[in-house]
Amino acid sequence: MSGFSQGDIPVKTGYAAEHRGTSGINIPLHLRPLLVMIDGRRTVRDLLALGLRNVSVDSFDELYAFGVIEGGSESPSRFHESIPSAAMAAMAPKKGLSEARFLVIDTLLDISTQDFQVRPWVERMENARTLEILAHEVQAFIVSPLGAKKPALHAALRRALGGTG
Repeated sequence: MSGFSQGDIPVKTGYAAEHRGTSGINIPLHLRPLLVMIDGRRTVRDLLALGLRNVSVDSFDELYAFGVIEGGSESPSRFHESIPSAAMAAMAPKKGLSEARFLVIDTLLDISTQDFQVRPWVERMENARTLEILAHEVQAFIVSPLGAKKPALHAALRRALGGTG
C-alpha cells in the first residue's frame, strides 16, 4: 500500500537539488523522468497522467525512500506524523489565518529570491486553509532538510504564528 495518495503534492528535497542529474544517487532509471517532472506544484494524480512508463503511485514511495522527495498532502497527517505533539502544541497559532499566513509567507519570500528551493514552500503556505495546516506546514519546513539549513528563520516563523520564537 502506498503512503502517497492522488492528492499529494511531492516536493524535491534539498538532497535532490544538490545532486541534479541524480549523480551520486542510485535511483532506478525508470524513476528518473518522474523525479525531473516533480516541481512542487503537480499532484501525484497530475504526474501519473503524464503517462511515464513504469511509473505508479508506489514510485513516489520509492523516491521518498531515496530521500529525494517529500510528501505534501492535502491532509497533513501522513506528512507530519513524525512531528512530536509537544512541538505542534508550541506551534499552535495565536493569530488569525490571514495575518499568520501573510507573516509566514513574507518571511519566506525574503529568502526565496536568494534560494529558489523555498518557492514550493511558499506555495504550500499559501494553500493552507486552516491555522492548524499552516502550523503543520511551518513545522514541516523547519524540520525539512532545507529548513535545517536556515535556522535563523525558525524563530521568525514561530513568531509569525503568534508563538514566542
